[in-house]
Amino acid sequence: MEREADARRPLETGGMLLGYIAPKEGVETVVIEVVLGPGPEAVHSTHCFEPDDDWQQRELAEAYATSGRVTTYLGDWHTHPSGTTTPSRRDLRTARSIARTRGARAPRPLMMILAPGSDGWNAASFRYERGALVEVAAQVLDAT
Repeated sequence: MEREADARRPLETGGMLLGYIAPKEGVETVVIEVVLGPGPEAVHSTHCFEPDDDWQQRELAEAYATSGRVTTYLGDWHTHPSGTTTPSRRDLRTARSIARTRGARAPRPLMMILAPGSDGWNAASFRYERGALVEVAAQVLDAT
């Protein structure tokens, strides 16, 4: 995510979060296995971006099939390259739209926002709950 954010700055970018939800003793743990970028035909601007939906859908379908139908769409991530990690009204509308879209199968989508900090990118994670984006704890692990 940070490499993509650095490459596109000062323009906004983002992508999909793929994985699964593991219930354990009444508590859900969201496991993000794959972070997709925006796709080759995405459109980037200073305050929003439009992902390459066709590319993302193909990548999602491949991840789903390869995982034995375990890895699914969890939500999205994006940058606020000249702002903060606070969700915007557009972010809330996007989360609401995802939650209401049956085909997304994500009634409580995740949203991760990256914004510039003093020593790189700061990240905050949110989950759509009862009409609001509620901050949730998340740990970003570097797989490299």
